Amino acid sequence: MQKILFIPGLGERQKDYNNRLKGIEVFDIDWNKPRIPKKKVDILIGFSAGAIEAINAAERLQATTLILCSMTPVMFDINQVKVQTIIFICGEKEENTIIQTKKLYKSWKGKKKFIVIPGGDHKIDKKYEEVLLGTLREII
Repeated sequence: MQKILFIPGLGERQKDYNNRLKGIEVFDIDWNKPRIPKKKVDILIGFSAGAIEAINAAERLQATTLILCSMTPVMFDINQVKVQTIIFICGEKEENTIIQTKKLYKSWKGKKKFIVIPGGDHKIDKKYEEVLLGTLREII
């Protein structure tokens, strides 16, 4: 069984995802001291600012797949990330996030996928959750 770790967005905690994201470990991040523990995971998922933390921790956690959900828009060399696959997910209403994420998507040289959730916004609601879990089913 693959180990999957989810890092919530800024201001969110593990309790915000209780009874959701079945089969996924939700890391209870302390945003005052965001330290992701070193333990091997197969798939690392981050939402919003949690996606930035996921990028920073991917190599240390030996993740092979990175799923970046509604990542806080930043520009950097995505090819410095040491994973095999990156899946980018954004909500349709996140226009600026989509623009910035497409730039990262286009520059990534590894295996990749870009998903826009119809009607989706910057929140993991039921529809966003269904797309995320469906994506995971496709890759595990």
